[in-house]
Parts: sequence; structure tokens; C-alpha cells
Amino acid sequence: MPLTADQMYRQFTWNQRLLQLAFLILVVLVSISVWKVSSSTGRVTLQKTPQGVMGTSCVLRVVVKPQDLQRAEALLADAERELRQCEAQTSTWIETSEISRFNRAKAGEKIELSPFTLEFLKLAKQAWMDTDGAFDITCGKVWQIWLEGQKKNALPDMDEIQRLRAESNWENIELGENFAVKRNDHVEVVSGGLAKGMAIDRALEILKAGGVLSAFVEVGGDIAVFQNTRPIQVKASKDRTSECVSEIARFENGGICTSGHSERGFEIQGTRYSQILDPTTGRPVETPWSVTVTADCAATADLWATALEVLGEKGAEKLPSGVKVVEIQ
Repeated sequence: MPLTADQMYRQFTWNQRLLQLAFLILVVLVSISVWKVSSSTGRVTLQKTPQGVMGTSCVLRVVVKPQDLQRAEALLADAERELRQCEAQTSTWIETSEISRFNRAKAGEKIELSPFTLEFLKLAKQAWMDTDGAFDITCGKVWQIWLEGQKKNALPDMDEIQRLRAESNWENIELGENFAVKRNDHVEVVSGGLAKGMAIDRALEILKAGGVLSAFVEVGGDIAVFQNTRPIQVKASKDRTSECVSEIARFENGGICTSGHSERGFEIQGTRYSQILDPTTGRPVETPWSVTVTADCAATADLWATALEVLGEKGAEKLPSGVKVVEIQ
């Protein structure tokens, strides 16, 4: 029997609703990137790969019970939002960030800071003391000089670098309850080597607080995990020209960070220099290898990986309890 006009309309409307539902499901899957359900274990793995976080790769992953799927999706969104917020507050590549405003400030000008940025500066100062000056974010002006040297294809004037190091140091920075003040116009800090690790830790804490069974946060190769059961792969190098993938078979909780020269650096007059500077000399470090460090959190692993690039093998004597160097095979 042929369908009536009313039946045909109802069938058409039902087909439209099915298409809309299918499209909505597709949007959800794309936003999450991938999700897997294991009927044998009753667990769901959700993974999200946000674009443009700190200008590099980013992976957010959680394992939850099937009934917690919707809540887990919200947690991943919150973790991504936290990463972007931390970047907006401390990145020197963002002109409106609090660190950028601090760098542009004149001596005596009080710059109000968010709790995260203030914590970053306080941890950075403590790291400077703990590493005997090997980790020092106050090399901002010197880093800019090397960057300008790359643009001009000319080596920096070392006398100028020494002058800038004398003017930009922790003695010329005052930290208050919610502000920072420069005592010298030339003080300038960088956020690399610590801020990313701190942001990764913040994102992981959001996931942990949400009651997930397992969590994984990775930004640009730096990682923090909670109740992890998977082998973790890290990119490392034993020299300036080659890179290998090394696997950490078992690492359940904490941070893993790598510092090295394989992806970034200064190219001047045909020679490649490390982007990591020795604060005592203002020159790029000459260690040809990368350093991968594990610790109880990504922030600690991040700063010590950078410090060990400066300290070299003797730096192993300064490592605090719980911080270890991963041997690259």
C-alpha cells in the first residue's frame, strides 16, 4: 500500500532526526578524538588532542567507568581550559600575559599577579637557589640578545651580555603577596623550563580531583600521569644530530620532562647553538645530549631537566630525593 502524504512527511521528519543525531555523535567523537570501551574491564578510555596549546602538541587522556563518561568529557575540557589559562598568564609570546607586562614594566612599577604567576616566580626563585644558580629565569634579556643575533646572523657582544646579566637578576626583583616589582628597568624573565611543567600539573590535578581511574597529560613531550599502566615513550638524543625514542616501561605517578637541543636553538653563521643558556656566562650550554628527568610532579622534572643541561654530569649530586635521570638507550 502506498504511503499517504502524512506518513511520507513523518518518515521524512524521522530520517532528519536520525541524521541530526548521527551528526551530533560525530561532533562529540571528533572533539574527544577517540574513546574506547572495554567490556571485559568495564572501563572507558577517552583521549583529547587540543590544537594550539603552548604552540606544540597536546594529549589529554583519562580512564573512567562507563557511567562516568559524560563527567569525564567535562573534565577533559576543564583540563584544556586550565592549560590555556596558565599559558595566557605566563607566556612571553603573549603580549597581554602577566609575565610580558612584568617584563615591559619600569623600575618601581607594581605589577599585580594571579596566584599561578606568583607561584611560578616563587618556585623559580627557589629553583635558582636549589640549583646553585644553574636554573635562572632572569636571563630574559640575554636570551633576546641571542635571538637577535640569529636574526642578524651575528654573534652577540659578550660584554653587553655580561652587563645585562649584572642588571637582570633575582636581587633586582621584589615579590609581594600578589605582586612583583622590578628594581631595574633591564630585568626580564623567561617562563621556559618551569611554567609548562606547572601547567601540566594543574591540568592533571583537575582530572584527579574528578575521580578518574587514570590520567595522562602531555604538552610538547613533557608528561604528568596518575595511576598510569602504559609504557611511556619519550624523545631524546645522545648528540645534536640524532634523536631516538626511548621507552619508560613502568611509571605510575608523577612527571617526566626532557630538555635538549634537537628541536630548538639559535642558528648563527652556520653553527647551531642551544636555546638553553648558562646563567653564569650568558652563553648557550655546550652539552650535546638531552636530559630526561622523572619526579613526583612535572614542574620539578621540568626545572631539573633544564638545570642538568647547565650542570652536566656533576649535577646528579645535587638532585633532591625522588628526582631521577632516565638513562637513554
